[in-house]
Amino acid sequence: MLLQETLKVHHQEQFEFHYIYFLPWKNQMVEGLQLAGGKVTNFSAKNNLMIVWPILNATGFLGALFAYLFLGEKLKPIDFFYIFSAFLITGLVVISLNYEKF
Repeated sequence: MLLQETLKVHHQEQFEFHYIYFLPWKNQMVEGLQLAGGKVTNFSAKNNLMIVWPILNATGFLGALFAYLFLGEKLKPIDFFYIFSAFLITGLVVISLNYEKF
């Protein structure tokens, strides 16, 4: 893994290398980083879905936008409307399902 291998060649006597992650099930590299000399911390998120969903959702929207702008994909304005609508609706659903009253 790239993070583990590059950590081995850095000046660990001059610097401390810290790694953080938020999703507890994404811990595949923890042991390797620790063996290579890194300090790994999991900041458990209270609601993991609220972290993951916007990232996945935005990736689909931005992917279509970049394909249109930089790859010459033929998208009509209505396509952007549909993609943005799906982004907005699913975002609102996630927020409403995870809303906590204070």
